[in-house]
Amino acid sequence: HITRPLWVCPNRFIFLETFSPFYQEAYDFVISIAYAEYRLEHIHKYIVTPNSLFAAVSVGFTADLIINKLKE
Repeated sequence: HITRPLWVCPNRFIFLETFSPFYQEAYDFVISIAYAEYRLEHIHKYIVTPNSLFAAVSVGFTADLIINKLKE
């Protein structure tokens, strides 16, 4: 869907479409909660780890905020 540039997978991977009009907003969020696996021209792959979530919490993110933002 054009307004949803993220694919959140059950195996803790997040895929981000770089060609989406919402890319920058989604990118700013994803780099706060996950580590980059690779960044190709049209798609980026990230993984959510316990350490990446600890880092997100340390900058003020809450579990509810993260879950709600991913649902958006």
